[in-house]
Amino acid sequence: MVDPVSTIDVTEKLIHIFGIPSIVAAIVWSIRQYDSSRRAFVALHENTRLAVSATAEIKAAVDTIQTNHLKHLEDGILAIGSQGTRQTELLVVIADRLKRD
Repeated sequence: MVDPVSTIDVTEKLIHIFGIPSIVAAIVWSIRQYDSSRRAFVALHENTRLAVSATAEIKAAVDTIQTNHLKHLEDGILAIGSQGTRQTELLVVIADRLKRD
């Protein structure tokens, strides 16, 4: 029969040989995973902050265009339309006068 003391000694030696480095490796791996995920979270937070900032700037620019510049464009287009109408009326008057002569 096998000596139970030597089996326990062999098992203990195997645990020390393989178990302790495995435990240390698992601890190191989990710390690296935590650090990596923390860096990814910080990068995601920074990118989100930049995206929100850019969106706010774009919204402000669009609001400025809507409130300021579109009214100018509308006024200009209406002015051109009224000028075209006035020019058409003048051309009709000229044509009538030419027909009379």
